[in-house]
Amino acid sequence: MGTGIAALALTGLYLLTNVWDEVDALGAIRYLSPFYYFDLSRALVPGHGLHVASSLLLLAAAVAMLAGAAWAYQRRDYAAGLWTRPPRSAKPARRVQRPALNHLWSATLLRQRVGLLTWALAAAAGLAMMARLEPTVADMWDKFQYTQRLLGVDPAHSVADQYLALAGQFIVPIVTAYVITQAAGWVADLRQGRVELLLAAPLSWPRLVWQRLLATLAGAAVITAAAIAALAATAAGVGAGLDPLGLARLAADTLLLTAALTAVAALVVAWLRSTAAVATLAVFVAASYLLVYLVPLFAWPDWVNRTTVFGAYGNPYLELPAASGLAVLAAMAVGGGLLAATVAQRSPKTAT
Repeated sequence: MGTGIAALALTGLYLLTNVWDEVDALGAIRYLSPFYYFDLSRALVPGHGLHVASSLLLLAAAVAMLAGAAWAYQRRDYAAGLWTRPPRSAKPARRVQRPALNHLWSATLLRQRVGLLTWALAAAAGLAMMARLEPTVADMWDKFQYTQRLLGVDPAHSVADQYLALAGQFIVPIVTAYVITQAAGWVADLRQGRVELLLAAPLSWPRLVWQRLLATLAGAAVITAAAIAALAATAAGVGAGLDPLGLARLAADTLLLTAALTAVAALVVAWLRSTAAVATLAVFVAASYLLVYLVPLFAWPDWVNRTTVFGAYGNPYLELPAASGLAVLAAMAVGGGLLAATVAQRSPKTAT
């Protein structure tokens, strides 16, 4: 739940910082945003330079929040929030077996339902804000040829469609962060002995891996559905034309990307079995994302770009991704899952 709330807060503050003059009274929230004070400094822009006051304010805020976090960890009880509800009178216990608890993947979603809701709200808020800016940004792109050249606007598609495609791709970093947090949870389960409890039941290592993959994919589906619904509703509200087929491609390609990233995460966790797995996964994601920009910069062959998860993802709202890219994502999803199950099968039940 904490990571979901953090994602919602950071996403909202970042977007409001960039559009505060478009949202009337809500623009006052920018004074609570670290991005606003960061933007006051223009160290590389002639005539501006470093804004000392905002930099000192950011430093003071960081120290204050770290001190508050340290105080909260000392005050709260183990595995409990800082504030807890007062105890209520005991009620007669009733044996209730929820159907969702019959399978690990559904039980995982049930346990994480509040956090998953927060992730979905964060994604929906982000894409809704992007869609809200469509008339303003599309008009700017349409008027300034320099902006079109800088952003690589494709004359084969309308400016509005290309902006909605850009807004739709905002879901990619959100589901990527969701997968990384799930991988961190898998490592914590192993280090804290929860995997031993699961494997003590009639549950094998391969089945545990596949159940985790299914749970993560189902959670990403909820996040993606909420984000695309918010994008479509807000775009329709501002009068932007939508392509239903493009939205369907966006949803399907995002889930395929999530499956590929989740399989890689499962493989890395099964292989390293420590916090190094999360760091390795983050490096893999960062390298894949960076390669998308290095390919055109150094004029490398386009096939190099399609070997990465983000290059293979393409631009699904505007067009069907290349068959080679879809094949790469599918191979990573299936092959990575099989390798993860195989490696896990040969692993001990306890952390080493």
